[in-house]
Amino acid sequence: MRLVFFDFDGTLTTKDTIWPYLSFVCGRLGRSTGTRLSLSIDLLMLKFRVLSNHTFKERLLKLLVRAEFEQNIAELTRQFHLSQLQPILNQSMVRLLVAHAAAGDQVYLVSSNFDFFLSPLQERWPLKGILATQAEVLNGRFTGRIVGRACDGEEKLARVVARFGESSAREAVAYADGAGDSVLLEFVKKGHWVDARRGMSGASRSLGPA
Repeated sequence: MRLVFFDFDGTLTTKDTIWPYLSFVCGRLGRSTGTRLSLSIDLLMLKFRVLSNHTFKERLLKLLVRAEFEQNIAELTRQFHLSQLQPILNQSMVRLLVAHAAAGDQVYLVSSNFDFFLSPLQERWPLKGILATQAEVLNGRFTGRIVGRACDGEEKLARVVARFGESSAREAVAYADGAGDSVLLEFVKKGHWVDARRGMSGASRSLGPA
């Protein structure tokens, strides 16, 4: 039995989900054109590294879900998953995730995306758990703040080691695609770079566990 970690955006999907999700939720919540423009500018600033991932995530929470009921956002997120997510999944990697679980491995998502966005995946995939950026909720409403740090870069590795211990984490397998994943990929026993267009680097293309 092994620990296996999958990144989400760009690994289990063929493109980043953040803008489709923002557009979907803004539409359902009736957010103003100004809010959408601010979010699109923030996204560009993140892309060109003017904003850190953590700062971007905090600004997103404040503009998009602050003061919204957690239950309401959970329902909108489930609707997004049902109507928008399937076409952009990286099906070969999803099959690999399922194969790992079927072989008895303990599969976790380790992602900088938000916990509330990823939560519905536990209902459809054989996951043991999710390590992600945690949005703060008080009295059933989002505060617009993050608990701790965004789960990216060094923080991804820190979360994994804190949860499983250093020795277990070193024996793990991980799949990811971005610069923010390099620390974790280099730490584990088998770290596989994923390119949704070209498959995996340093790993078999088969659908059985690596």
